[in-house]
Amino acid sequence: MSKWHLYWLHIECDTSENCFIIAKNSRSAKSFELEICDDIIVTKVLTISDSLEKDELKRHIKYLNTLTVKEQENRRKHPWPNYTRENILEYFDIKFKYINGERKAFYLNQEFIIGSLAEVYGFENEKKSIKSVSDLLNIIKTLDYSHFVYRGQNSLDWELKPQIDRDKYNSVRSKLSRIEHEKSLLEEFKKKAYPYLQRIPKNDWEWLILGQHHGLATRLLDWTTNPLVALFFAIYNSDLKEDTAFIAYKYIDSPIKVNDYPTPIGTNDRLVYEPSHIDARVIAQHSIITSEPENIKDVKEDNSKDIKVYNIYVNYIKEIEKELSLLGYNEHSMFPGLNTVCNQINEDSLSI
Repeated sequence: MSKWHLYWLHIECDTSENCFIIAKNSRSAKSFELEICDDIIVTKVLTISDSLEKDELKRHIKYLNTLTVKEQENRRKHPWPNYTRENILEYFDIKFKYINGERKAFYLNQEFIIGSLAEVYGFENEKKSIKSVSDLLNIIKTLDYSHFVYRGQNSLDWELKPQIDRDKYNSVRSKLSRIEHEKSLLEEFKKKAYPYLQRIPKNDWEWLILGQHHGLATRLLDWTTNPLVALFFAIYNSDLKEDTAFIAYKYIDSPIKVNDYPTPIGTNDRLVYEPSHIDARVIAQHSIITSEPENIKDVKEDNSKDIKVYNIYVNYIKEIEKELSLLGYNEHSMFPGLNTVCNQINEDSLSI
């Protein structure tokens, strides 16, 4: 087989279009973006192995076989040359991070600046960045905050999906369906949690929220009605190596009633649930929950403007942490308990 290569295209006239291409030579790779402009710098990153090509060719042929004969007429018999699929980049351990507003890919000692925030997330984002608590409050003023809930994540590249759907759980559930897996985890949690409970949850929602707050993999996503709480979680335990994310979600329907939906497991819509005060953390974090069905689109694919994503520059995280602490948003206030009381005393003593 003749060799295929992974190329990086840096497009001078519009760097938001920078991309990886698999092609046999630089001229072929460059041709993919010539409609934008011809001022393109092409860099060969690596050579594709024969074994990887064979695997991708098998995958492509399998895909073609799902099409009708007419549909196949307009399809190439080989997957390349083409834009690089995400699994190829993962295969070569090419990592993606946002750093102070720029999305970058890292391979060995090489660094490549990718696209814009709006391009990556696939919908018209306001492209606003958060560098302080004041920046956040100015953003909130522009939203109809009575209908928004908020969430913080430690990376802009994390998908907006619940723990039950993340790769490590998908890979271990074997032949179980997602619903069967959820039921199995919940039943096991119910059996083993009883000795530690001061109050018995009344329904599956309460059981799942309790489990979620202690690490159980569920279909739930934690949100908050308090944007400062979401900002705290966006930077809490950050590794200070990449930008983090503040997410605002506008929901239309009112929170569901348990009588109408006694359990979220098996439902096919995104449901919003306002939990009762079953746990000190629920109160402290102003919690509100969404239940995510298996086929829900993650934020990167959602064309709805109901979800807004803002990046928090990594260079400003420590300063934001100090501002939040002055306002009373710290580990102790978010995670009430004696452990965090002691941690906060230790932290305060070190800053004297």
